[in-house]
Amino acid sequence: MTIPQIETGKRHDEPMNFSLIIPLPASTPYGNLQLKHITIMSRLDEANRQIGIAYAEWDKFTAQRTRPGVELTNAFELHRFAMEYATTQLRRVADEFIALLWCLDTYRQQGQYPERIEIDSIGTMFRKKDYPGPESVLQPHHNMLRALNDISNAKKHSFIDSDVTVAGADEPAISALTQKHGAQVSEPKFYIVPLSRLVSDYNPFLHDCNGWLRAYAATPAPAAPDFSAWTS
Repeated sequence: MTIPQIETGKRHDEPMNFSLIIPLPASTPYGNLQLKHITIMSRLDEANRQIGIAYAEWDKFTAQRTRPGVELTNAFELHRFAMEYATTQLRRVADEFIALLWCLDTYRQQGQYPERIEIDSIGTMFRKKDYPGPESVLQPHHNMLRALNDISNAKKHSFIDSDVTVAGADEPAISALTQKHGAQVSEPKFYIVPLSRLVSDYNPFLHDCNGWLRAYAATPAPAAPDFSAWTS
């Protein structure tokens, strides 16, 4: 079985390669943005490790169901929690990318860093009139990001999600049961997404974000605003 992976440019157990580092500003009011990007990519390594665990444990779980005599283990729980960990890491990375792009684009336009990161997550992106990102880089990925946001929120907050004990028939599939504000009057919404589909939809988002950051890093920084005319 082929295990899908987030396309980081290396295996998850390899050290960071210098060629993968994007030379983002190291000194900003919000810290070292180059180091932030390295941490983002390291988080994707952990997501890939958990995806590998999910597939390995799913294979054991399906064998327990179909082949008598196979040793019983807690493979179902291990595969379920590995998918949950991977999904929450992917959500965290998406939030970080959105905030990073908004911050740098604001600096590019205004010549100074914003006093506040106004768009710092998938949630604030959609609350800000479906923020498309600089050069609309995020817009093609809105559907994937909305589903990822709902699934990860269910894993963190949904009171009814723990009732879900669904497993993918042909491969690991992440499932989630959401209910707005945990209110009975709200209609529950059920998600089930094959892990390979989540990975294949996430990879273009990753490439587009990194592509924009590389282009930004290759562009000369804007000149600082000239306030000399304001002083006597």
